[in-house]
Amino acid sequence: MKLFEKTLKINGRTHIYFCGIKILSYKTNMQKFLWWGKQIPDWNNLPITPLEENTSRTGGEHFYLPKIAIIYPAYYQHNDFSNLYNLIEKYEKEYSEEGKKEMEIILVDDGSKFPINLPKNCNLNISLLRILKDIPWNNSGARNLGVCYTNAPKIILADIDFFVPEDTMLYCKNFAIQDNDLLTLTHKGKTVPHPNIFAMTKRGFMKVNGYDEQWCGFYGEDIPFRIRLEKHKINFIGTNKFIINMSGKEHEHSLSRNLALLESHLRSWDGNTTHKMLQFPWTFVEERKYKGAKK
Repeated sequence: MKLFEKTLKINGRTHIYFCGIKILSYKTNMQKFLWWGKQIPDWNNLPITPLEENTSRTGGEHFYLPKIAIIYPAYYQHNDFSNLYNLIEKYEKEYSEEGKKEMEIILVDDGSKFPINLPKNCNLNISLLRILKDIPWNNSGARNLGVCYTNAPKIILADIDFFVPEDTMLYCKNFAIQDNDLLTLTHKGKTVPHPNIFAMTKRGFMKVNGYDEQWCGFYGEDIPFRIRLEKHKINFIGTNKFIINMSGKEHEHSLSRNLALLESHLRSWDGNTTHKMLQFPWTFVEERKYKGAKK
């Protein structure tokens, strides 16, 4: 411990400590202090308070901080986004005001040939990110990006042709999911859980280091992810909550689903991971915020 120590706080006051005990505090010329580059305020001292509701400084519009994120990777080889826009519209029409406050959608454009844009007048919490390199079957990398980007403590990983009903979303949000839990979700009308649509905490996903991106580039990269979940002793919790298939006539892409490459990699896989995430360039594109029910 230093005998004397001087620190500058974000409120513009300098504190003098003797043997760890504050003995003097005085107002500092903050602008002059920073101009000479003597010290940069510690971000931990910023007066940031998590709020259920916040107000924009520019327009005075209210927006809400979500508790759960639905993360969608999307890859298009054509410019017909009608299926995607129908999915977004379904959330707008069928979710209550409470549901729209509680959740956000993270849409990750996985290097589509024709870049995706959000609907102009969408009244949801929704963010659009774009991966700048077209990597075939980079669904796992896109999911990793969506999880890393969201601030919501809980996540639902979903495929772009599935709708998550409000009842299912609220169940996942309210369920006391621990960091070593995974909630399974089922196709409506079926009894077998979907193999790659589920709910976790963000902390739990990050603890297992997400999807291993060494498997991106060919179909089936979610299989080694589930093997690793079992290795980490994740608790798979079955639910009676369902998701709805929204597939239209026009599919997003026509990438080959040949499993030969996956089988070859699995035969030589030693069970280890690369421990690297987001091995590609990406950018933020745009976002919308839920502003409350229209009057």
